[in-house]
Amino acid sequence: MHEENTRWQRWFIVSLLLVLLVCYRFFFWRAAANNVEFLSRSLFGKDFLDGILNDFFSYRIPPHDGSMVLGGIIAAVLFPVLGDSFFSLYLIALLFPIAILILLYNFSLKYFGADVAIVASILYVLSPFQYLVYTTIEFGSHIDSALFILLALCIFYKIFFTSSLANVYHGNPSDVIDIKKNKRKLLILFSSLGIISGIATSICYSFLAALFILLFSWFVIDIKFFRKKYFYIFLFSFFLMLSPLLIHNCFSKFKDFFEGNVISGPHPIFSNLFLGKGSNWIVTWHCLKHTVFEMFRIEPFLSLGKYTIPPFLPRNIFYNLIFLAMFVSALSGLKLFITYLYTKIVKRYSFRYSINDFLKEGIILSYIIFFMILYCLYDEIWPTINYFYPAYPFIYILVGLLVKKCKGARYGFIKLRSISIFLVALILLSGFYFCRSSINTVSSFDIGSFKNMFRLKGYSHACYSGFFTHRAFNDIFISDGRLGTLEPSHEEVFYDVLEAWFFSDTQRMKNWEDIDKNYKYLRKAKRRSHPIYCIRLGITIGDGLHKETIAMMPLKIKTFINDEYHPFIYEGIAISYCNRLYEEVLRGFESGLIDRYIPDEFLHYFYAQLGRRICERYKGNYIQGIMFLEKFPKEYHPYLYLGFTSSFSYEELIEFLHIDGYPINPLLIRYSYFYLGKYFWGGCENYPPECLKSYIKQVPEGYVRECVWGIIYGFYEDFYFLEYNDAKDFVIQVLSEIKKEIFNFNINESIIPYIYQGFGISISLRTFGELSFYDTMDLEAIVPQKYRNNFYEGYGVGLFLRYGNNKERINELSSKHIPPEYKNSVIQGWDLYI
Repeated sequence: MHEENTRWQRWFIVSLLLVLLVCYRFFFWRAAANNVEFLSRSLFGKDFLDGILNDFFSYRIPPHDGSMVLGGIIAAVLFPVLGDSFFSLYLIALLFPIAILILLYNFSLKYFGADVAIVASILYVLSPFQYLVYTTIEFGSHIDSALFILLALCIFYKIFFTSSLANVYHGNPSDVIDIKKNKRKLLILFSSLGIISGIATSICYSFLAALFILLFSWFVIDIKFFRKKYFYIFLFSFFLMLSPLLIHNCFSKFKDFFEGNVISGPHPIFSNLFLGKGSNWIVTWHCLKHTVFEMFRIEPFLSLGKYTIPPFLPRNIFYNLIFLAMFVSALSGLKLFITYLYTKIVKRYSFRYSINDFLKEGIILSYIIFFMILYCLYDEIWPTINYFYPAYPFIYILVGLLVKKCKGARYGFIKLRSISIFLVALILLSGFYFCRSSINTVSSFDIGSFKNMFRLKGYSHACYSGFFTHRAFNDIFISDGRLGTLEPSHEEVFYDVLEAWFFSDTQRMKNWEDIDKNYKYLRKAKRRSHPIYCIRLGITIGDGLHKETIAMMPLKIKTFINDEYHPFIYEGIAISYCNRLYEEVLRGFESGLIDRYIPDEFLHYFYAQLGRRICERYKGNYIQGIMFLEKFPKEYHPYLYLGFTSSFSYEELIEFLHIDGYPINPLLIRYSYFYLGKYFWGGCENYPPECLKSYIKQVPEGYVRECVWGIIYGFYEDFYFLEYNDAKDFVIQVLSEIKKEIFNFNINESIIPYIYQGFGISISLRTFGELSFYDTMDLEAIVPQKYRNNFYEGYGVGLFLRYGNNKERINELSSKHIPPEYKNSVIQGWDLYI
């Protein structure tokens, strides 16, 4: 009866804490609705359900952030049931803290007692504002690592701190009733530990710190652990789960391991975390102290009504609580170690105390200390605060242990229980203070009532192109988004644009509502950078478009945005609008909604994206896809073909070009050979001199020109994005570099005009046709007079690919950016595919 009452009490406590956690964190939905990183977490699930099957690993931004995929996988399960609303996405975000709270409470209760479990859980529920912001709004900020660490610790402790299992592991089965059953349990537990560790390492590299501590603890418990079969079962399970990431990286030259991330620049990720030496570790130590200070502040006690605490009283008592907890834990271990040495060596008695009690606490302490050391050795002087978040739940356990020790300790006739009560009171007061200030902060976000959670979209394509930054992605328009860091010194302009968009009044109800409020931010950036910011802005507009809002959008754009930026806005809108459920996209075209409300001069962006979606839909049945594609108006076939062929892989292009028995439109074949040329650089590792000539020989004579264009454009794009990743202004300089490389090949004289046309296409697409914003003097030195007409013809082809049959736009760009003597060549190139 007593056990049953205790069980009900525990369930009541857990339920109460869960209700408090969910209610508290639900206040943050207003802030989360505006966060572009949060809204991008569901994109894998959204694309998967919509039939857009991109590279699974492409959704990791940066490459080590697997939580983008983890959130997407959960979204793929929840979206079909609850819809793709913001409410569904927010539920996914809440699943992480709910799971952590349940694990934290049960883990602490089982191995440290009820007092520790309650204190640690309360601390987790009433976390400070900044921790809540990162772990709720951006639920991939290493919070997933804390979840996996808790899972791994639960299994590890069950193996080594459950007497029946520990005895079987150590080969002492005398006290074990069912040896076979426990051996089977050990096999399952070690396999589970390996599986969880492998998945966790694939998703978040910060788990490696916990894995190191677990392996070290295993070594302390059993020095010869590497001789046991359980170790190899663990290793097999670990590498089995890690193998997809390893195999993927074998083909991508281990980019996920050695590509720089946004914070650390060009340094390898793992060396940043474990091997890098901070340029000033003392400064990072103060940064760490500041981070900890954010966890436990005494702001509620600095001012009591109209009275202020006198300056002679210390204000950092509560702030030092964590270090006090660590000190007491270390002191307990030192005391146990000295007692052990004294008993075994001096007195020669058997050691009466269980070392397991300290090991349980010591593993937690070791992990926190190790994580603090890594934090201070981080290659950045001021590492971001979210890198310390995986240690938070375990710090809460240590504080709970401190409270428990104070509760049971006494010195002479003085009991310390009152101190433990005082500490718990401080924790509660501080926690509720943070709770109140957090709610007041997010309440100022005016985005409507709670019911809007079901009307807002649970995804955003604003960062869509970033998923493919380092991938070979053919779509000309989507690849524009790879220019997100066009000007590193002005990167804040892009974020200003997004923030102004997201934090405007009722902004997510009608994404196009406040175009005028963020338009002014473009003035901060160089004029050449405006197109990419407008494309990104267009992507955010297109996310929420539906039947009612699409009719009003063109008028809003025309009213508030200069005409010169309209093509880029509509390009972005087309990208995000067409990246939704295929049936919904198709309905927009077949019902006439798109043709009716999108201005004619920008419709080609939408039809190019529709062509890509049709190809994705009819993979393996291309003839049927072409027949369906040709049902649309003929004037848009060139753009449908462009999008259709952009979706092919190299192998699919080869298969498509060898289809017999169906008359394929010659323009469709031309585009296919253009993309076949673009794939040349992927199939040629060492680039021998005869390589290019041999490749072109396989192409039918009538399509050599398009193939050469594709070769040049592919080389230009690869070189531009990989070699000049931090210097996107050097558009003309890249041309000079690739010219040297191209002419190192043995080339027939007959294709040299095509090469310069390819140069023109590349420059036209990458400058958005606004050539005069770059150093054209260098261009004259690169392109000989003999081939300058060819270059500008290619430039005209590039204008067609980007602006379609918008002759007014072409004439405007030609007049502003092209020397008068070459204007006719540009028009001739533009007219080639009209």
